[in-house]
Amino acid sequence: MQHNEIIDIMHGREVIYASVSDLFLYMIEDKHIKMLYEILPSFKEISSENNDVNAVLGNLEKFILKYIQGSNSEKESIIQELHRVYTRLFCMGKCVPISESVYLSPLHLTKQEAEIDVEEIYKLYGFNMNHTSNEPLDHLSYELMFMSYLAKGCAYHLSNNNIGMAEKLKALQKSFLQNHLLKWIEDFSRSIKQYEELDKFYYFLSAFLVDFLKTDEKYLETLEF
Repeated sequence: MQHNEIIDIMHGREVIYASVSDLFLYMIEDKHIKMLYEILPSFKEISSENNDVNAVLGNLEKFILKYIQGSNSEKESIIQELHRVYTRLFCMGKCVPISESVYLSPLHLTKQEAEIDVEEIYKLYGFNMNHTSNEPLDHLSYELMFMSYLAKGCAYHLSNNNIGMAEKLKALQKSFLQNHLLKWIEDFSRSIKQYEELDKFYYFLSAFLVDFLKTDEKYLETLEF
């Protein structure tokens, strides 16, 4: 594969990781749904061989089109309902945990070990999300944004023919997926699925994310510069 093609793919991965990160960090606004509408074809292309995920994305597309084609009052109602769902899913008591440590600690209570681990990795590579939110450092959105950051860095070093650094960042992306995100993302998605929420919007996103992360791991494993 030519370097220019790999650079384009890295930029595409950068956008997908950053976009999904925003969707789980902030309450959904009009701009987020329009962004989803624009990148949904990329989601569908990535999951083209997975019938279950295609069905999930089909439902997500129906939801997005319902919003895009709705009146202003209908759009406002959908946004308000998504805000309510986000609060119930991720912010209230007995909500769905959205940080790695909660899933990986033996008693599902502590947030400390994984947060310390990812903090050390973030610092080593100059990644900082503190200006964005006050969530734990092993929050799903931070981990996804870190992957976006690494993909962007990999593209940059390839563009400058710094193959050694690009290789290092590629290896780090694969390692971060295997040692962090892929260890808990399926449990996270299953936790969301049990809740009754508007058209399962967040479940559709999480189910796509599970498939995307697995597919991305395979891509990184076979990628050669």
